[in-house]
Amino acid sequence: MLNRFDWVTICSPILLAVLGAWISVRPPAKKYHLHTAIALILLGALAGGSALYQIRQTRKSDETTRATERSDKEGLQVTITGLRNQITVLSETSIPTLIGDVRGLQPHKAVPANLSLRFVYPNEVSLIVDNAQGAGLADRPKYWAQLIDLDNIHGNYLQIPVSMGDYIRSGDFLGPAQFMGLPAVKSLVKPGDRVFGSVSVSCPTCIKTRTYWLYVKVGEGGWYEEQQGSGKTIGSLQAAETIAPNFDAYAAIFAPPDKRISIQ
Repeated sequence: MLNRFDWVTICSPILLAVLGAWISVRPPAKKYHLHTAIALILLGALAGGSALYQIRQTRKSDETTRATERSDKEGLQVTITGLRNQITVLSETSIPTLIGDVRGLQPHKAVPANLSLRFVYPNEVSLIVDNAQGAGLADRPKYWAQLIDLDNIHGNYLQIPVSMGDYIRSGDFLGPAQFMGLPAVKSLVKPGDRVFGSVSVSCPTCIKTRTYWLYVKVGEGGWYEEQQGSGKTIGSLQAAETIAPNFDAYAAIFAPPDKRISIQ
């Protein structure tokens, strides 16, 4: 934007040139008027020279500014080129590596434990807890039972406490653990008694809870069979009193004979 000095610098040569042209056409009658006119013309020449000088300086300043801008643009272009090269290197090498690292940090889904039961020793039945090969670690494996002596129903359920272990590795087992040989059980049953009910096994990391029907003829042996679906039990002593006289018929319904596993 032009200031007052700029306007004076621009307008003065124009006015003085007009004055000089007028004097040349109609010279003043008096000598001092002529001197005054000449002085004004000289001032106009000086003003014109000043204007030209200012224009020259302005051009130099503009050239310097443009040179600086060109230098800045060239520097910016060099920076942009360097960043592009870095991005190319990053995209070709680092990013895939970083993606692989991030994927490696993602938590793997834990493999669940897979517990099952085996019953051994026909003369005094014991229990083994197996964790399947390839399964995950079984943390705090636990088993519990609800068994009734069908020949001594008034003696209530057998006193078999809930038992828990520390852990079982994949493909490993826990036991054999005393079962029918527990003192609290042996004090209630006698050889030849029929013991029937359910036994379950599970753990916090297990894929499922498994429940088995178990039949034991004390001192002789018996069989067991894994239940399908949700675990079932003998719900009451009254139910046991109904089952006892016709055990074979009820057992064929609960546990089909072709799926039973003999206690070895």
